[in-house]
Amino acid sequence: MSAGRTALMALPARTAAANGPLLLYHQALIGVGEQMNANLVQVLFVTLRTFGVLGVMLALGPTLEVFFIWQLVCALLQGGMSSWFLNRALGKGYRRFSIGLLTSQGRFSAAITGTVLCMTIFGIADRVILSRILSLESLAIYNLASTVALSLS
Repeated sequence: MSAGRTALMALPARTAAANGPLLLYHQALIGVGEQMNANLVQVLFVTLRTFGVLGVMLALGPTLEVFFIWQLVCALLQGGMSSWFLNRALGKGYRRFSIGLLTSQGRFSAAITGTVLCMTIFGIADRVILSRILSLESLAIYNLASTVALSLS
């Protein structure tokens, strides 16, 4: 496999890794009563990711590499902005990691983790099964229809 292909294959993984902390930051902002800032960041970056990629692809070319680099840049910027709002909301006294606080919430965290894992598995199981049955074109149409249906609900 060529180096260019390997780098292209690594971009979605890097983008997914950069997206990992975003939900934690969003929920932490809501948890400290900063719903307005959490939603501001969310709306700003969903809009930037969606419509900004069109401009970037028109300027640089409609390639997967351009798409994933744009998504990665947006994820990093969203993480930085969310982190800034969270640090501002928390103040100086709460910036230390507390293992005691984490273990005191162990049962709740385990239940939430189990729920999220089940939702993730059930959310992608249909696509994994259908990817073995359908053509790539039919799977793409199914994924698009599923995404549109979920966004309407």
